Amino acid sequence: MTVLTKIDTPLGVMIAASDKVALTGLWFEGQKYECAFVKNPEWDDSLALWDSVKTWINQYYHEKTPGTPLFSIAYEGGTPFQQSVWNTLLEIPFGEVWTYNEVTHRVSEKIGRKTSPRAVANAIGKNPIALLVPCHRVVATTGKLTGFAGGLNRKTTLLQLEGHQIQGDTVIHNEA
Repeated sequence: MTVLTKIDTPLGVMIAASDKVALTGLWFEGQKYECAFVKNPEWDDSLALWDSVKTWINQYYHEKTPGTPLFSIAYEGGTPFQQSVWNTLLEIPFGEVWTYNEVTHRVSEKIGRKTSPRAVANAIGKNPIALLVPCHRVVATTGKLTGFAGGLNRKTTLLQLEGHQIQGDTVIHNEA
């Protein structure tokens, strides 16, 4: 059974999902693929895990040093390929951006076969754990901000929060 709660953040309400042990989903309310893998959810704001998730989110937005979460994550759903992409996103440090090509290269190395940036981008778009699995840190080779299920305005704000200068729709450089 999946348990859900809502968490207020500076960029809007997020919906968190758990299997009562690990965080299995985190989406901005109304974003594309919100709760895509959730089956028969139950709303419960009393799960002890939620305090740790809220603390991590608060540190992310306000202290800008989220660190390693004190809770585990688990993917409910997603193909093995998608999960390999999401695990690769976990390697992108706070304050850095990688290009879709960089992520594609790393995923190809991990799975032992060549894959395409389009397939990787599709998997990134279905990331079920926003912020924590930092899909917002992936940009085009030119630095252009593309694709974010939570909206490009949020992607821009998240990258600026992490120290990046944005001009128009392009990352200029990292000031962190």
